[in-house]
Amino acid sequence: MKRTLLSIFFHIGTIITLVINVVLYLIGSALLSFHVDYSQFNDYQTITITIGNIVVEDEQVVIEQLNFTESYYVLEGQNLVVFVENGGLDSIQVGNQITLIYGRHGWGDSSDYPIVMIEKEGITFLNYETGVSNLIAVYQSLKNRFYRTMIVPFSILIAFGVGSTYLIVTKRDYIDKNTPINSKPIGN
Repeated sequence: MKRTLLSIFFHIGTIITLVINVVLYLIGSALLSFHVDYSQFNDYQTITITIGNIVVEDEQVVIEQLNFTESYYVLEGQNLVVFVENGGLDSIQVGNQITLIYGRHGWGDSSDYPIVMIEKEGITFLNYETGVSNLIAVYQSLKNRFYRTMIVPFSILIAFGVGSTYLIVTKRDYIDKNTPINSKPIGN
């Protein structure tokens, strides 16, 4: 009886862990599927726009192009810090013309494009080299976090799989050793 309960526990544990791993894998794959290396110059595009709107939030600044609301240019993370430290937030306003270099692949499948360089009237608030370096660091951090997150559930899955396999093999031997040769099923 104890062996049967233990076996059921391991089977249910294996199934639950498998489901958790599949969900985490799908989420992680979705996150990493849009992962762009951003290390090549052709991953970026330069554009000069007239600012239609600026949305300032706690952790990002979103710049919208005048008369064009399909794409948004985003400053966040260390690039936002550099932009603010260089006076960019105080210097740009709706109606200003600015030049941007942005990652042309956007964040995921959205139309939020990360800014890696921004300047107005020859004043650079975020230079290209710094912006690219910071953006690559953000993507690398996301990738590393995903892999670290997957280690524990994957290890648990392996443990339950090995445990279940062991119990199935040993239970079979246990049944074979303890079942009388001439026994008949109950109820017949």
